[in-house]
Amino acid sequence: GHSRNIFCCKFVPCDGDRRIVSCGADGQVRLSTLDSSAAGVLLHQCAGVALKTVFLPGDSHTFVGTSQDQGSMHLYDLRVDAQHRLMHIDLLAQGESMNATDVAFNPLNPHEFAMAFEGSRASAVRLYDVRAVRVESTGDDFRSNANGPWTAGRHARWIRQFAPNRAG
Repeated sequence: GHSRNIFCCKFVPCDGDRRIVSCGADGQVRLSTLDSSAAGVLLHQCAGVALKTVFLPGDSHTFVGTSQDQGSMHLYDLRVDAQHRLMHIDLLAQGESMNATDVAFNPLNPHEFAMAFEGSRASAVRLYDVRAVRVESTGDDFRSNANGPWTAGRHARWIRQFAPNRAG
């Protein structure tokens, strides 16, 4: 199981309340089954602290996680094997240095998500549209394809930014 503080845990939706996803200060993202006393499956070991997990609206198999891995989020698909389960998405422009600390999906527009960042120079909340996230090498959509719901995307472009600690 986790070796340090657990910061977030979520029931896997529509799963009969049998499985939980958790993340914590040890950088681990885990999937645990309540019917078992085992430590659960390690889905990913982040380089920094794993802060938050959120399931995509209307999707009981796919969730995103934020961590202190230099402005990235990780997308997990519980339907696929471990080798293809994780996708890393870079949310910062080249040269930026901030950590992703929180994520939320818009309940009225589920294709939009907001990401909170903190950095040594600034903090910001950026709004993204999953329909605009592209796979750099192929230009494919971030959304579903023949291999499952997610392609191997790498870079996301924000559509609006809110910077509460900046003047103006």
